[in-house]
Amino acid sequence: MRTIGVVTVGRSDYGIYVPILRAIQHEPALQLHLIVSGMHLLEEFGLTVREIEADRFPIGARVFLPLPEDSPEAIAAAIGAAVTGFARAYASQRPDLLIVLGDRFEMYAAAVAALPLKIPVAHIHGGELTQGAMDDALRHSLTKLSHLHFVATEEYAHRVIQLGEEPWRVTVSGAPSLDHVGMVPLLTAEALCNRFGWHWEAAPLLVTYHPVTLEYEQTEWQMTELLDALEECKRPMIFTMPNADMHGRVIRRLLTAFIASHPNAHAVENLGTQGYFSLMAAAAAMIGNSSSGLIEAPSFGLPVVNIGTRQQGRVRASNVIDVGYSRTEIIRGIRQALTAEFRAAIRHGTNPYGDGHAATVIVNTLKAMPLDDRLIKKRFVDLPVERPDRADSPALVPTRGEPMERCVILGGGGHARVVIDSLLASKLAVPYAVVDADRSLWGKELLGVPVVGDDERLRELRCEGVTRFIVGLGGVGDNGPRQQLFCLGMTSGLAPLTVCHPSAICSPSAVIGEGSFLAPATVVNSGAGLGVNVIVNTGAIVEHDCAIGDHVHLATGARLSGHVLVGAGAHIGAGATIRQRVTIGEGAIVGAGAVVVKSVEPWTVVVGVPARVLEQEPADAHDKTHDRQHVSGRQQKEGAL
Repeated sequence: MRTIGVVTVGRSDYGIYVPILRAIQHEPALQLHLIVSGMHLLEEFGLTVREIEADRFPIGARVFLPLPEDSPEAIAAAIGAAVTGFARAYASQRPDLLIVLGDRFEMYAAAVAALPLKIPVAHIHGGELTQGAMDDALRHSLTKLSHLHFVATEEYAHRVIQLGEEPWRVTVSGAPSLDHVGMVPLLTAEALCNRFGWHWEAAPLLVTYHPVTLEYEQTEWQMTELLDALEECKRPMIFTMPNADMHGRVIRRLLTAFIASHPNAHAVENLGTQGYFSLMAAAAAMIGNSSSGLIEAPSFGLPVVNIGTRQQGRVRASNVIDVGYSRTEIIRGIRQALTAEFRAAIRHGTNPYGDGHAATVIVNTLKAMPLDDRLIKKRFVDLPVERPDRADSPALVPTRGEPMERCVILGGGGHARVVIDSLLASKLAVPYAVVDADRSLWGKELLGVPVVGDDERLRELRCEGVTRFIVGLGGVGDNGPRQQLFCLGMTSGLAPLTVCHPSAICSPSAVIGEGSFLAPATVVNSGAGLGVNVIVNTGAIVEHDCAIGDHVHLATGARLSGHVLVGAGAHIGAGATIRQRVTIGEGAIVGAGAVVVKSVEPWTVVVGVPARVLEQEPADAHDKTHDRQHVSGRQQKEGAL
């Protein structure tokens, strides 16, 4: 009989594992050896080992892992302690094969401990991207520590192979959690409320927010923005508590204070699989940054407002609305998610994460796979590379002097040509292709760069070695389409490229956000900060200590004096001058040639010398204007690409 060790470290993986655990138990040739660690054994996180015991899975080993703090130093120390604990567990009872799942640091420690003992490791949910979290590095490290890979989609299989894994080791199983959907009996709303002591008149919001571990210094601000946005919602709110990650206790503290002052808000440490799926079925929308919003929620037709970068790069279905961290963006996302039109549009969508038969695929493979030297002794497989003198297909590895990365420009037109010029001059990346929804451009070239189609081509371009994108659409007043394109690039698994023309002057102390563009003869002086996807157009000057929000366009020749603040999505017209210490509100438009001597309210248009208010939109008008910002070119071909 073959002993299969399964490492579970918290509620986040246990619910995914259950179909696999049951399938192992029902297979006469396999014996389950469950190794329980991490949050399962801590009272602070709900002591969820009791759920495992209630499900009658025998526990073979317990690896206690104290987490007295959630600082980076404490997490690093916990990884070391976990390696020691798992090594002792394996020495006490050595499994024939070990299963790990996902990307948590405890899982990484379990795989590291297995390495010198030559225990073969099977990894579930590899090949995925979460570019805002350190989990991304841990997941890819687990791929290299593992000998078998069970991935959720073909795209993830391709990425695992790209990491040098032999194709025979990789199986597209789908996501195991989907095996539960349709099999777990769902509670009625009344039964759900009775079980957890809730009461609601309208369908609630399900809110799950975890620390973004590569941005942990911003945790308090990010959570405050989310809670401020939820203040605008009158619906009941059910919060699930965050994982044991860096600054997770900051989120817990803020949530506790919020719930204490909001009778319609409730928090729960662990809903269990039936409770969680029942809440997904009953909720009006899901808000936060949990992977379950991308993997399980599509199966329930549940709208999801996905906040920030934690899930950046993961495949998503049509139910997901990606937004930034600001309360304004979150509010817009929630409003869009709650519309009858959006829910109707996603009702019959497909889930890209599988068909609900993952456990059978995984267990059959574990049962049949020979545990021999071929499995243990891994061979690194280099991807095939065409010869550089072949004209039929470009090489994935650059020839001498060629930039390392390829870039796609999202949107064609005049501004795209300026971007291409700057890419060629700076040699930051190869301007490989342009995508645009305007069919009249397809098959043509912009400065020698082919316009290959619309955003349907992005997946193919990634297979051709494209790794970067930059928005090639300018903007006159409305920067919503530029923000939409930036979100499209991010959700397509590409990384934003920041481009600075060689003639631009940028202080070493200035901070330039991802995907921003500094055109020829621009100046960004000491201490200035630019958000993501900002255009500083030809000849524009950003003086010292200015702060420019995301998706702002500073048009040709604009002049910003010191300490100017510009809100997200604003447009500063050509030749406009902004006096020092003036604030330009979010979404505001400053007309060409205007001289602004006092602050401008959000969503206001000002013109003239000195600038005067021309118009101001009603409070809710801009929300409707920008509702389209998350719709891809597949759904909205006009004016987006």
